[in-house]
Amino acid sequence: DLKVEKLRGLEAAKVTDGVRSLPRTAAASADPAEAVDAEPAQTPVAGGEEQGPEPSRELSAEDEAACLGACKSVLQYLMRHKHAAWFLDPVDPVAMGIEHYPTIITSPMDLGTVKSKYASHAYASADAFAADVRLIFTNATTFNKEPDEPVHQAAVALSLKFDERFADAIADVLDD
Repeated sequence: DLKVEKLRGLEAAKVTDGVRSLPRTAAASADPAEAVDAEPAQTPVAGGEEQGPEPSRELSAEDEAACLGACKSVLQYLMRHKHAAWFLDPVDPVAMGIEHYPTIITSPMDLGTVKSKYASHAYASADAFAADVRLIFTNATTFNKEPDEPVHQAAVALSLKFDERFADAIADVLDD
């Protein structure tokens, strides 16, 4: 999906002197639960050889702020989604009888924490926001390994919805 590729390109962007260098396209992972290391797309030339990364686009501080602002509606959507109940609050390993949870999940995250961090302006970029949201789903699929487990299924489904909504929100900001 082109919008997801655009999103992956945003995450792969490099920051130099406070300005983000944004690749126009990047490789995307087929598995939403995987961490993605996006690479700039190669531009084909005559004879099928690759020329190197496509030129990058610079994001101004204003565009970065607009991208971060667009995250609010994405978070609101996620928190209202039918699969969100699993992810609204921090996991309480003792109350849930999963005392081994902290030995498997060393960086817990949940939508309530993301909401608090967003409200307190703790995110410097849309990428940082997206990383925390994706951490929620990565944690869920890591701990609930079996694909038939309800939490695993909900994490995969909500992760896909997040990628779509986030890509659309960022594309809307950058296309204006």
